Amino acid sequence: MTNSALETNIDKYSQTHLVCDAAYPLLTNSSLEEEAQLYNLEEKPLQQVLLHFYEITGKTITLKTEVTSLSGGQKVVLMFLLAILSKARNIVFIGLEVSLDSERLAQLNKLLQELSPHKNDIIIIGP
Repeated sequence: MTNSALETNIDKYSQTHLVCDAAYPLLTNSSLEEEAQLYNLEEKPLQQVLLHFYEITGKTITLKTEVTSLSGGQKVVLMFLLAILSKARNIVFIGLEVSLDSERLAQLNKLLQELSPHKNDIIIIGP
């Protein structure tokens, strides 16, 4: 997909969807707790984020973990989990396969299948 086509897609969905771009996975340079506040996550979904993050990456994180301490792929996994467990009903994911290996992608796709019935529209756009 060309940059102009990607920009058109982002423009198309930016008013109706939570747009999550793997090239810029996190919004803060602070703690997971502050990042989660931007997604308006309550306690139960936030605990699910912590559990799924460990299952996918093998790394334990807490609310006090500085997101800057995570690798690029871990940041993308975290972005995905925060978005999919948020209250957002419509989500666009961009470039997941660029930042993640096939095993992590398979794990995210499995979670997507489990959690997508609670969403209205999930769109995945490639690189």
